[in-house]
Amino acid sequence: HRNGLASATGRTLDQFSSSFIETKGLHKKGHQFPIELSISAWEAEGQRYYSGIIRDLTEYKKAEQQIRKLSMAVEESPVSIMIADSKGVIEYVNQKFSDTTGYAAENAVGLDSALLNSDHIDQKKYLEMMDTITRGMNWSGELLNSRKDGEDYWVRTSISSIKDTEGRISNYLGFDEDITSEKFIQDQRDQAYKIIRGSIQYASRIQRSILPSRDTLNALLPEHFVVWKPRDVVGGDFYWCRSWKKGTLVLLADCTGHGVPGAFVTLIAHGALQQALNVAQHDDVGGIISIMHEIIQLVLGQNTAEGDSDDGLELGICFIPEDRKNLIYAGARFALYYQDDDGEVHEIK
Repeated sequence: HRNGLASATGRTLDQFSSSFIETKGLHKKGHQFPIELSISAWEAEGQRYYSGIIRDLTEYKKAEQQIRKLSMAVEESPVSIMIADSKGVIEYVNQKFSDTTGYAAENAVGLDSALLNSDHIDQKKYLEMMDTITRGMNWSGELLNSRKDGEDYWVRTSISSIKDTEGRISNYLGFDEDITSEKFIQDQRDQAYKIIRGSIQYASRIQRSILPSRDTLNALLPEHFVVWKPRDVVGGDFYWCRSWKKGTLVLLADCTGHGVPGAFVTLIAHGALQQALNVAQHDDVGGIISIMHEIIQLVLGQNTAEGDSDDGLELGICFIPEDRKNLIYAGARFALYYQDDDGEVHEIK
């Protein structure tokens, strides 16, 4: 053994004395395994002896390899990673941290982690975060940070408290993902939504202006009710009630489409109704529907081969003469329901 080790290394056993050597051991089963060898020399009765202590490094090497992999994963992580001590002083940052903040690792280590706080940070949220992590709990949220050059940027951050064996906080581990571009897109989307919603709300006021007022309904039909529950802010349904010729005209319509498309059709239908009322004969509700049909086809180009719109509406119209002795009804895919003196409801298709 002595001669083998000496010849393999070119050194004598005395030169190995009082030192630690990492080498390979040969197992009884024939495979090699990593070992740490320590050799000591001593003399007794004029003889020189050597004793060796061997430590199996197999598990240590496995753990070392795992640590190396973990370290590489942390260093090459696509998110910014920072480790600070219990007082918030930075102890470690990865490369992504430097790329994001502009602080090189050698410059950041030893500084207070609060250096990243923007002057415009939400103080309430920041104090909430500090209270959470100093109590040993994890915190996640969005914060406004500041780069080395003073430029503000948004991060989605997660901070965990690391405790020692006695349960005291020894470090803080922070993960930051730069979401500045994401926040910019969200702000643009919110602004666009605000503009669109404002326009739709204003369009709703315009659309509701064509509906009969409460005073008009009370004057023309003292005993009435209206159930009006639009699904959208603007939509394709409308009701209408006005004095016409020598009586009262009541109309209920369901236009194709919902939301904005349906609202456009209601305005076209309302315009067609106004024109039809100007030319239709007294109490000719069927004539009103026919004229509206022709006008809508013309407006939407449905009377030509090039027209690609099949939009329109279903509606029912009732004309109530001044003497209230009868009621004239016409419908396009709309039925009329009435209740007789015995309380039974009947349908006229």
